[in-house]
Amino acid sequence: MVKKKKGNKSVEVSVITALATIWKEVGMIGFVLIIMTFIFLFWGSGDQKREFIDIYILQKHNYHNIFPCTVVILFLFVSLILVVSFYSRMARTGKQERNRLGAIKTVDQSRALGKKLGSSK
Repeated sequence: MVKKKKGNKSVEVSVITALATIWKEVGMIGFVLIIMTFIFLFWGSGDQKREFIDIYILQKHNYHNIFPCTVVILFLFVSLILVVSFYSRMARTGKQERNRLGAIKTVDQSRALGKKLGSSK
């Protein structure tokens, strides 16, 4: 990959920064949907776009075929599982970090006061 300099930053770093900002603003599912939409809009032909809308959005011509509906449901279910696991991991990590910082502050305050502090637990 060719790196083009843009000031002090390379173009690759600014693209990664932009993608990380989008991820932070809209979350994982929003990010995946934006990327999929971007890819589909720029590289999909007109016929592919029409067919996708007819089959997966409008559910046309598939009265006895449940495959398109199943694909949409599975995609949403997998996305839900990924989001729940991602945010539960983030919450767990945040709680561990808050507990660690609280313990450090307690030790520092105990040293500063010269006595053991009581716990609210």
